[in-house]
Amino acid sequence: MAKDDYDLIVFKVLTYIYAVTKRKISFNKDVFDKTIGMQHIDEVYFYYVLYLMKTENLIADVTVVKVWGNDYVLISDLSEMRITAEGIHYLKDNSFMKKARDFILENTPADLIVSLIRMIF
Repeated sequence: MAKDDYDLIVFKVLTYIYAVTKRKISFNKDVFDKTIGMQHIDEVYFYYVLYLMKTENLIADVTVVKVWGNDYVLISDLSEMRITAEGIHYLKDNSFMKKARDFILENTPADLIVSLIRMIF
């Protein structure tokens, strides 16, 4: 699974903001970027993923708009992003999310995302 795989990004975003929702951690942009692996993800692609997540009602309180061509921009603060009830169920019940979780647990050295997985699952 590539570091910029759609399902892997969705899993990490939902896991992070679910941990924030459960008050296990406070949102921190630098920690979020490191946890998601933003150094490996094209920024416009990441915004497109967020756009799709919002369209699928997995997240709320984040605004991403298509500006031209295939370019998307974030016009809200990521710290305001929330997971929806549908996002929680998707994170826990979707087979692609289970594959992403298992991939991370098997292939990632102990870091924040592994700790967050263990906290909320």
